[in-house]
Amino acid sequence: KFARKTEKLFIEKQYILTDLNRVIYKKMFQQHQQFSNIQNLLSQENTVYNLDNPQKRKHLIYLQVLNDQFEKFQNTIIQLQDLKEILTDPKQDSEMIAFANEEIQNQQTILDEIQEECIRLLIPKGKFDDSTEIHLEIRPGTGGSESSLFAEELFKMYQNFCAISGYQCKTESFQTDMSINKGCKLGILKIEGEEIYKRLLNESGVHKVIRIPETESKGRLHSSTVSVVVMPIAPFDFKVDEKQLKFEYMRSQGAGGQHVNKVESACRVTHIATGVSVLCQDERYQDRNKARALKLLYDKLYFLEVEKYNEEQSFRRKSQMGGGDRSDKIRTYNFPQDRITDHRSNLTVFGIEKMMEGQFLDQFIDQYQEKVQNEMLVQMIKQLEIEKDDS
Repeated sequence: KFARKTEKLFIEKQYILTDLNRVIYKKMFQQHQQFSNIQNLLSQENTVYNLDNPQKRKHLIYLQVLNDQFEKFQNTIIQLQDLKEILTDPKQDSEMIAFANEEIQNQQTILDEIQEECIRLLIPKGKFDDSTEIHLEIRPGTGGSESSLFAEELFKMYQNFCAISGYQCKTESFQTDMSINKGCKLGILKIEGEEIYKRLLNESGVHKVIRIPETESKGRLHSSTVSVVVMPIAPFDFKVDEKQLKFEYMRSQGAGGQHVNKVESACRVTHIATGVSVLCQDERYQDRNKARALKLLYDKLYFLEVEKYNEEQSFRRKSQMGGGDRSDKIRTYNFPQDRITDHRSNLTVFGIEKMMEGQFLDQFIDQYQEKVQNEMLVQMIKQLEIEKDDS
């Protein structure tokens, strides 16, 4: 009865709500109906709805949360309606009118907060959004040694960001650019935290730097790129038949002492079918490098599944893997102008030093996620309009 009463009021008194309010209300009402139908099924003897199924149980919990928000939405709408009727009642005195106006503002604020939470709940979650462990991989792109130097700076930026944000961060691999005995040829961070993949996945792409390299004798500006890839870590039970793998052993390159440089302690593992390859040489002993290489390879192969899923979802971005070409950059770090610009959200922030300390990264992440959420919301509105036209 309560739902029907509010639905009728919603239709007859549309001036109470904005267009966005109405869209969110309609979508929430659909979820409320679905929840009610399941509740009816569960109340029946010999019900066909099986709560032993983990997916069904999880979905019911999700619908329960949505239904709770829907009821708050309904209550707020009814209160707004009652208050606005006071404003149109000629029998009300000025004191009551003033009270109603003030309370309308309060209820409208509450409605906005409820709506924001509803939007968060309604936006489809990615299959891997709950991942709490990721590998963040950094590689130099175009620009030679300057690219390697900037790759190391980005590596440290993400370490700083994790320290500020309270995420656990560990260096999984760091290979120095031996052509200049510094910089980063490959850096991999293991980062742990609640929904960390969802938080950082949009850092994947090409990061461009503009500055005068330390190797530039004539003071000319150069542009270089670095590729960042964010990968959820493969679950414990994700394995690959070792018959599908090729193992190669060699001497390690770079620092490490006589043992690692004279003994074939480094290990490269290649997945024959896909050509995906991982080299590990950071450990002193071959078996440890082999174990780490296998784990990293599993994560890369798992990431192929993640990418395939993401590409199949209309609300997801294209492939995360940037090729290092200047044309598909996501962010530019302009040192002479002390400016950082994100080319997807058009956000510009000044303060390179603070950015590299990890202080501004949250702003860029939040701004782009808000843009993505708004795009998803637009798609949801369009879908509701289609459903309305078809009905």
